[in-house]
Amino acid sequence: LGTTLAAGGDLESATPLLAQAHEGGAVAAAYNGGTASLLLQQAEPAVQWLRQALLDDPDDLDAKRNYELALQMLQQQQEQQQQEQQEQEQEQEPQKEPSPTPSQSPAGAPPTPTPEHSDALFEALDREEAEAREQMRSPTPQAAKVERDW
Repeated sequence: LGTTLAAGGDLESATPLLAQAHEGGAVAAAYNGGTASLLLQQAEPAVQWLRQALLDDPDDLDAKRNYELALQMLQQQQEQQQQEQQEQEQEQEPQKEPSPTPSQSPAGAPPTPTPEHSDALFEALDREEAEAREQMRSPTPQAAKVERDW
C-alpha cells in the first residue's frame, strides 16, 4: 500500500506505511520509498530512504544508481536555494560599485576549488556502512582447550 501511495504521488501518506513495512522486514520498502521520492523531486527523503536501502543490501546496483541521482538532485536543489538567497540579498542591499574581480595567479593556474557539500554526505555514508558491516560480522570463535577423552 505504501509503495502504491508513493507511486501515486502521496508520499506523506506513504512514508509511515513504508517505514512500517521496512521495520517488518520488507526489503524493498526502503528502495521503493527512495525511488518514489526521487521521482517526486524530493531529494532529502530520497537520500534517506536510498541510504537505508544500501545499508540493507550494499550490492544493489539500482539502489546505488538511484542514491547517486538523489545526491545530485539534493546538491542541485541546495545550489539553487543558495543562488536564490544570494539574489534576494543582492536585491535588498543598496546598489554598490561592483567589486574588482581577483586576478589569477602569475602562472595562470586556476584557483583551487572548495570542497563540495556532498563530501560530508559521502563521509557519513562511509561511516554508516562501516558500522553496519562491523555489526554484521560474527565474532571469531575462541580456541578451546582440547581435553583428552581416552
